[in-house]
Amino acid sequence: MDYPDLHQKLKEFTKAPIQVNVAMVTKVDEGAFTCDLKFVSGATLSDVRLKAAIDDMPDGVVEVPEVNSSVLVGVINNETNQCFVLKCSKVAKV
Repeated sequence: MDYPDLHQKLKEFTKAPIQVNVAMVTKVDEGAFTCDLKFVSGATLSDVRLKAAIDDMPDGVVEVPEVNSSVLVGVINNETNQCFVLKCSKVAKV
């Protein structure tokens, strides 16, 4: 591997803003592995991912947060309509 190339790729990668926000869970859809959130600002967001891919594959471990619990929310590829739960303050089910 060419290390100067690796260093350049890392510089390009880190130019994108990294976004993590705090929100409260208002609804959970265990069948779809998604939840609805309300942010501190009052904004709401639906269908936030609870697992890496929204598909029918049953593999993996998914933490299902409790309604009214706090979560940390990450943004995928800096697209605010593509979010996922990073961590939950209270887990209802695994």
